[in-house]
Amino acid sequence: MSIKNDIIIAAVDKGYFVNDDGSVIGSRGQSLSPYINNRGYYSICIRRSNPRSTVNIGVHRLAAFQKFGEKIFEPGVQVRHLDGNALNNKIENIEIGTASDNQFDVPQETRLRRGQHAANYKRKFSDEEILEIRKLKDDGMSLNALVRQFGVSKSTMSYIVNRKTYNNV
Repeated sequence: MSIKNDIIIAAVDKGYFVNDDGSVIGSRGQSLSPYINNRGYYSICIRRSNPRSTVNIGVHRLAAFQKFGEKIFEPGVQVRHLDGNALNNKIENIEIGTASDNQFDVPQETRLRRGQHAANYKRKFSDEEILEIRKLKDDGMSLNALVRQFGVSKSTMSYIVNRKTYNNV
């Protein structure tokens, strides 16, 4: 078991817990104010005595541990926010599942936007170049000549001119 997992168990043993409404209670019964970490999740800082240090844990992981126990530590298991909102740690919104399950909790328009962003990042050609390629093809340039001019495989060029890729241009 990892140190992070041990910390979650120790936090619960010390009395830290997440209320049904997603608020966090500290070891002395006080209400805590989580911060948003660099991954967009609420986190809290837990003090350790040996070695004397602090460690940050996600509120969603603490809530999931309360609800599902050590099952959250199994390989391939992820904590899910059913409504896709990483800041909603209400117990009813927390579930466990696979990475695939977790992705489908994100609204479809967000998934599509992320996919488009990833596709644009990997693009070889700009919209202007795609329009130029298609115009050259329409003006009679052969597929082989386009392949030589633009330095891509024949199948890639075929997909471009037949609008199987870059079909939004």
